[in-house]
Amino acid sequence: MTVLFFLAMFTMAFNMFGAIYDSVFYNIDDVPSGQLVAEYNSPNGKQKILCYEVKTVLGNGVRCSLSDGETERNIYWNTETNEKTIYWADNDTAVINGMHIDVETVVYDSRGGIYDETL
Repeated sequence: MTVLFFLAMFTMAFNMFGAIYDSVFYNIDDVPSGQLVAEYNSPNGKQKILCYEVKTVLGNGVRCSLSDGETERNIYWNTETNEKTIYWADNDTAVINGMHIDVETVVYDSRGGIYDETL
């Protein structure tokens, strides 16, 4: 019984440390992959947004990546919603859950907000 108690406490402490570490030292490239649920082609058809539903220890999340057919990079990560409202405003701007994202330079991560990758 004591061993189970200490194992449970260790697991809880480890998970708390991981959650705190991830919220402070985050990298959008290190988010879980998830399951592909939708694809959205750009108006010119040259790129598309791939939308994934992700199950994490903290709950469900949404990850979106930009693909040109050869490469794929994350542009959106949110663990605070299951909502997946996505559309293209033009060839360079996608709107994901109300966030206007210039897909060439901007990334949204719910842990740190929106930021420009060119800076």
